[in-house]
Amino acid sequence: MRMTFRSAVLLLVFPALSGAGCAFGPGEPFGTISPTLSARVDQDSGFTRLATGYEVRITAATFGVDALRLVGTTDEGSGQTLLEIPAGVPLIALSDDPEAVGTVPLTCDPSCGVDRGQLEAVQADLTSFEVVAEVRDSQTPARIAAGTYTVHFVASSSAEGRPLKTAVSLPFDEQHFPHVALDAALVGTPQMFEGVDFAALTGTTLDATQNTAARDAVLEAFAATALDVHTRRSP
Repeated sequence: MRMTFRSAVLLLVFPALSGAGCAFGPGEPFGTISPTLSARVDQDSGFTRLATGYEVRITAATFGVDALRLVGTTDEGSGQTLLEIPAGVPLIALSDDPEAVGTVPLTCDPSCGVDRGQLEAVQADLTSFEVVAEVRDSQTPARIAAGTYTVHFVASSSAEGRPLKTAVSLPFDEQHFPHVALDAALVGTPQMFEGVDFAALTGTTLDATQNTAARDAVLEAFAATALDVHTRRSP
């Protein structure tokens, strides 16, 4: 049989594609995750004006979560935890020392292997949160004197952790490369202070008993958008 150039190319390419997402072997995971975790603050170089008329500039921030939970659908059904990755110590998101802010590689016990299925969400529980921010009022007359405000939260138990979640779409099957780099970040912004009436606070510490409603508003706003996840596949 005479082989054309086109048929020769197809014979070479098709086996590589058909086995792109194959399992490593009997009893082995269908894919692997290489996870990292970082923290950062996204804001302009100066003050950010909120819809309330207050202007905020975050000067220091530290965020911590208990673990990253990879949730999705497997042969056992939906809503399954494909993998749980301990997150370790809280991460500095903003500091006077740029070297203190960085990305931390995470490790799994016993491995970061994932069974066949569909990853649909990454979840975590916020266990620590500390933010220092300069606040001033753009209105005239000003409702507050310009000053520094702090927010501090530490979960005393797993039940007190604030849930974070972001949706992803990541299949682990024969059609896709099995190795995935998963980069997760905890991201804060000045907009998480939108629900705070600074003029109604008692003092400048939001975790004071009289200000817990304002603190909870900040934590709720942070939790709604904090978890940012990017993925990359490789053979």
